[in-house]
Amino acid sequence: MPSTPAHPPAPDHDGRSPGDVLRYAVGANTRRFRLARGMSLRELAERAAVSPAQLSQVERGLANPTLDVLVRLAGALDVAFEALTRNVAERPVVIRAGHGPQWIGQGAADTSIITELFSHSGSRFDVRHTRLPAGCVTSETSHGVGTMEHAIVMSGDIEVRGSIAGHTDSWSETLHTGDAIAFAADTNHSYRTHDREAQMIVIVAFPENWLPPEQQPTRSLSSVEDPDS
Repeated sequence: MPSTPAHPPAPDHDGRSPGDVLRYAVGANTRRFRLARGMSLRELAERAAVSPAQLSQVERGLANPTLDVLVRLAGALDVAFEALTRNVAERPVVIRAGHGPQWIGQGAADTSIITELFSHSGSRFDVRHTRLPAGCVTSETSHGVGTMEHAIVMSGDIEVRGSIAGHTDSWSETLHTGDAIAFAADTNHSYRTHDREAQMIVIVAFPENWLPPEQQPTRSLSSVEDPDS
């Protein structure tokens, strides 16, 4: 696919510090899980062995709970610890058609990316709808170590070409309408159409602490151990 754009800037949280954002996230998540379970504030406070006043402060984002309190709240709510600290938007996020960052690549058309809806807690997912005209060959690209690419063909026929990390071997798969593919996207790969236009949905999953390929350590065949040797 066309080259990966720079990582988008962190969402604007009205000038709040990271500590403020985390505190409000914990409060909002605690209240949301409590109400979803039909628990009163006093009931949750009793189960988590905290005072109702302290819990009220936590839910309103006015107190910084200790790690011990967070663990007890997570246990009382029967959720993973990470679920309490995840920053979830209180209001829906809407990305209007044509307003996502554009992808510009050789022979590609109508490609745009939506990151904001699908990324949180250090992980990132780029989702894009791509229309490739007949006779199109996208530029070869890789997205960096740890990335996975998933593609679903909505119409037409698409040939996917790629290589295998640490090997000189390459692979090629031809996909038709309704077919899907998943592959490691840390080596060069490209898409090709033949005698008619094709459309597909592409999802690229990035690991936590992902860096753009140009900022990652360079790997060569000679530096990668061949498992077959």
